[in-house]
Amino acid sequence: VDYLVTIPIAGLVTGLIGFLLGIPALRLSALYLALATFALAVVTPSLIKRPAGLTGGVQGILISSPDPPQFAKDAFASVTSGPPMSSDQWMYYLSLISALVLFWLAWNLIRRRPGRALRAIRDREVAAASYGINIAGYKTMAFGISAFYAGIGGSLYGLAIGFVSPDTFPLALSFQLLVGTVVGGLASIAGPLIGGVFTFWLPIVSSQFVGSQPWIPAQIASVFQKAGPAVTYGALLIVIMIFAPNGVAGLIRTGYMRLQARLRGAGDRGTGQMPPDPQTV
Repeated sequence: VDYLVTIPIAGLVTGLIGFLLGIPALRLSALYLALATFALAVVTPSLIKRPAGLTGGVQGILISSPDPPQFAKDAFASVTSGPPMSSDQWMYYLSLISALVLFWLAWNLIRRRPGRALRAIRDREVAAASYGINIAGYKTMAFGISAFYAGIGGSLYGLAIGFVSPDTFPLALSFQLLVGTVVGGLASIAGPLIGGVFTFWLPIVSSQFVGSQPWIPAQIASVFQKAGPAVTYGALLIVIMIFAPNGVAGLIRTGYMRLQARLRGAGDRGTGQMPPDPQTV
């Protein structure tokens, strides 16, 4: 099967599974829903190892590096004069294009009726139900859409590293993604992008910084380079939850709105006009 076909298939299969799992999950409250998804993440790798003939079991499955299609080679050759497009370069562009398409789909979703309904459910579930919003239907849809995105990402990840097994996606990776989402901002499209940069880039930079400082003892630097990611994740999560509950994206959005308000206020004072009274507008 062509690997370009497996990417949307992975998204559709995982989306269907997420949709089906969302049906019984509707009966659970927030805490028990979190525990149920946590238990599912623990049990699933063990279940996947059972059909070794299909999944490769513990040893996993090797994936050959995807060759760039001819149209990509031609487009790359038309803009560069160097060597032809390599497999790694093609995976970079394929992942970038997939991310742009998924971001565009999510942006369009939140601007339409389903997105407005999901925001209403997030803010006031009881009020949303009183307005006739199908709470169960939209929650199940959210499960399916999130699983669809995860399936696309997992397929691209497997193609990029050339190997996939049940241990390729450990529970620690789920925590990293969760921390990245919280740091970036839960109620924002740009939040996962910002959180991904912080989650995977900041621990590397912090470890390199500690290792390059001569005033830090070698033993402390060695321990930090091993446990640095966990320390960085924890410290970053605590700081964000205290000072920016809506994440970095929410902090940027709030700062931008305050700046706009100040500029409008300065413009009104410069023209000698008073801002309109909210009670008379």
